[in-house]
Amino acid sequence: MSSPNRADRTTSVIPVACWIELWADPHQTGTHQEYRDSTPYVGDAMNDRASSYALL
Repeated sequence: MSSPNRADRTTSVIPVACWIELWADPHQTGTHQEYRDSTPYVGDAMNDRASSYALL
């Protein structure tokens, strides 16, 4: 999520052949959540809050 236009706008994730971990703050810091399956709604904890991610 290097583009400022994408930060804090994540609502759903669809990991393909990997897991995805979302962090609330830049540089993979702050509150985080891991998703292993297609997730149409990432939940209140990450909805429109994710500012960085990692593919696992």
